[in-house]
Amino acid sequence: LATSADGVSMRGLPLLAGRLFLREEVEAAEPVCVLDEALAIRLFGDLRPEGAAAMVGREVLARMADTTSSFKVVGVLKDPYLLRDQLEEFDSIAMARHSFARILEFKNLYLPITLLGPEPEISVVMLRAKPGNKASTLVRAAEKALKQAGCGDLRVWSQGEWVSSALDTTDSFMLLGNLVWMVLLGIASIMIMTIS
Repeated sequence: LATSADGVSMRGLPLLAGRLFLREEVEAAEPVCVLDEALAIRLFGDLRPEGAAAMVGREVLARMADTTSSFKVVGVLKDPYLLRDQLEEFDSIAMARHSFARILEFKNLYLPITLLGPEPEISVVMLRAKPGNKASTLVRAAEKALKQAGCGDLRVWSQGEWVSSALDTTDSFMLLGNLVWMVLLGIASIMIMTIS
């Protein structure tokens, strides 16, 4: 994910080790990156506090378009979302989701936005509502502003609504599993009584 020096810090995510981008690194298009915890575990194995600190300064290879480049790890983000773990078993539908929905799964490599060239394409804009403001009001205001700017093909959505929808889906699977379990238990009980 391409981001600015403030892009990651805006989300209020705690760091497991290291730091976020410096403004000078973004402006100079330095080959640095920040990993999230899930990606760090996937790349380097078990992630203990001392392991995360040792990860800072290591090199990772990332493929952008047709070029493979080396990036220096300057930080590791602590993954605050348990939702990703709950949905891991349903990850087979990942390819059917839009790329911006994948952000919530926290398997990301953050790169300075200037690495994409002088005029990078922005695919995601994240807004944070002030305390007391409803997300639905912000979504409607963003839709209206984007429509007036001629960006009618963009989708505006609320993270809270997406999380609620994902948790509802998970609950439905759990309910279905419990129903199947009860039916099987009933059949097994009838068979045991019949044999007895």
